[in-house]
Amino acid sequence: MNGTTRFTSRRGLRLAIAVAALVFLLASLCDAGQEIPASRSPSQQPTGARSAGATPSSLPPIDTEPRYPNLSEFTDPFDRYVYKTAYSDCQFLGVGGIADAYGGNREDSASAARSYASFLYGAQHQEAGFQGCLDAFEAET
Repeated sequence: MNGTTRFTSRRGLRLAIAVAALVFLLASLCDAGQEIPASRSPSQQPTGARSAGATPSSLPPIDTEPRYPNLSEFTDPFDRYVYKTAYSDCQFLGVGGIADAYGGNREDSASAARSYASFLYGAQHQEAGFQGCLDAFEAET
C-alpha cells in the first residue's frame, strides 16, 4: 500500500487534524451561541439594573456621533465621507501624529492637515479632507 490512501501520510494526518479542529470549533460556537441571552430594551431590564430615581425619560441622551462643524459645506456624498474620515483620523492621531505620518509642521495644524489631505485624497476631494482634519484639530483645543 502506498502512503496516499491512508492517514499515515503526513499530509493526510494534517488534513484530518485540521478537519477535526474545525468541527470542534464549530460545535463549540454553536453551543456558546445558545447560552447568549437575547438583548433587552431598557424597559425590559431588571429593576435592579436602573439607578434609584432615574427614569429613561429623565436621563440625558448619549451623544455617540461626533459633531462635524463644517460638514454641511460638502454636498457630494464622497466629500462628506472624506470629511468624516479625515475628522476621525486627525482626531485620533492628533497634529503630531499626522505630521509624523504625512508631513507638515507639528507646530502648524493647517500645514499638517494640508499634508494629510494631499497625501490621501486627490485634488477633487482634498478640500474635504483638509477641512475635516483641521476641524478635528480645532476641536481638541
